[in-house]
Amino acid sequence: MAQHDYTIANQTFPNTRTDINNALSAIVSQNSGASAPSTTYAYQLWYDTTNNKLKQRNADDDAWIDLFDVDQVADTATPSSGGAGGGGKVLQVVQAVDTAVSSVSCARGALVDLGLSATITPASATNKILVMASASVSTNAVDQSCVITLYQGGSVSSFIGDAASNRQRNTAMNVPAFSRAFATTSFSYLASVSNTSPVTFALYGSHPASVTRTLYVNQSSSDTDVDYEHRGASSIILMEIQQ
Repeated sequence: MAQHDYTIANQTFPNTRTDINNALSAIVSQNSGASAPSTTYAYQLWYDTTNNKLKQRNADDDAWIDLFDVDQVADTATPSSGGAGGGGKVLQVVQAVDTAVSSVSCARGALVDLGLSATITPASATNKILVMASASVSTNAVDQSCVITLYQGGSVSSFIGDAASNRQRNTAMNVPAFSRAFATTSFSYLASVSNTSPVTFALYGSHPASVTRTLYVNQSSSDTDVDYEHRGASSIILMEIQQ
């Protein structure tokens, strides 16, 4: 950590050399310090060690502009809100794609893992995660709806319907038209996070029948080997959005 006024005074040679070395030390350390440099210049950089922020002096030399928030533990830097990039910037994108067919038994009122999930590690606990999901699902009952529920961090997310007595609270629903069909359900949701630990978003399925049903992913319930049967694909995309 070093700061300097960048004025080399008239002095003896050893003192001049020390003064120059101090100025160079301030330059390479981005004028780092717990408080702002006492002497400032337009466009000057300053690394604020108290708040772990990289700042730049404005053109009028009368205020500091926050550029980056730095995490010295994770060795990461994210644009500061109102600084470089500002809020709303996409910081990272994670995608999981499932093109394989699968099936799972689902009892009445149960929620079962459909095998589609994605994990993201937020750079900041104040950022949001934009979830965009598309699930191709069917059941072994004609005109029987398939219900999708978004999980976050191993539990049902907050993106579900309101509580209403005994009714199950879910994210979305589709209704395949007949046994040779599946229906694709798509939704998007801006989720909040509470820390910078990895968080997994997953799709779970259920159905409204009073008996056990089979849920099929990326295929119809009949899945006959003919040219009028179809296979589908499912995906989940996570985007970290700076706030």
